[in-house]
Amino acid sequence: MADWQLHFLLGALGAFAPEVVRQVNVLRDGGTYTWSPALIFFSLIYAAIAGVVAAILPSANLYSAFYNGISTDVLIGKAHAAAAGTKKKKTSQTKAAVNASTPPRLSPLHSFLDAL
Repeated sequence: MADWQLHFLLGALGAFAPEVVRQVNVLRDGGTYTWSPALIFFSLIYAAIAGVVAAILPSANLYSAFYNGISTDVLIGKAHAAAAGTKKKKTSQTKAAVNASTPPRLSPLHSFLDAL
């Protein structure tokens, strides 16, 4: 098996990880989950996109190819928000910085969240 094919498969597998976690949380909270042909179809399309992302992005090892598949959800969400022109949400620290003359230094967590 070629290197890119393995990265593609691991990326596609990583794309299913957030969906599995979501389904487990729904079932744990007493909810029911309904399967449909559309869900399966779009899940396979999403996994194929994640596999392509994992195959294209440089991966130092197989774990990073799996992580590229997991993080495809963030990439698609940010691309959708940018295309829709949605402004990013501001945290309480950044809102306070707008009102102050000198902006306060953000915590590492808020810096990371503002970068998203």
